[in-house]
Amino acid sequence: MTHITKAFTMHAPESDRPTGINILITDDHPLIRQRIRFILEESGDPGLIEEASSGQEMMAKISEHDFDVVLLDISLPGKSGLELLKDLREINPDIKVLIVSIYPAEQYGFMAKKLGASGYVTKSHVPDELLTAIQTVVSGGRYFNFRNADALN
Repeated sequence: MTHITKAFTMHAPESDRPTGINILITDDHPLIRQRIRFILEESGDPGLIEEASSGQEMMAKISEHDFDVVLLDISLPGKSGLELLKDLREINPDIKVLIVSIYPAEQYGFMAKKLGASGYVTKSHVPDELLTAIQTVVSGGRYFNFRNADALN
């Protein structure tokens, strides 16, 4: 079932509360990581939450733990989030990757989808959409917050 509201969602979640989901937050800004962590922790029992500030740190943590979803920024030191998305797909094609970026979905969302992202949420929509997006992608759906759902085609 496809819903088009403020965001484009496929396979809408039963609940917006991630429970027992192992999440890796990859962003080079500590305040963003802390804010996302706070949202996740306040939502209930999210499971393991780890943080990485670079692609290199992200890859090391992925080799140490099994994550259900990686929250990945586009602008990172070294490799970009889109380059890292390609790398992730090569080593673990089944891991869910949700791009969380300051850039509008219309700017990078289609490329992220093409490279294998499960979803895309802009940082300005994190407080309203992050939990729904995580639950959607973990459930096997896709979540892209394009203002215009036709942009996905």
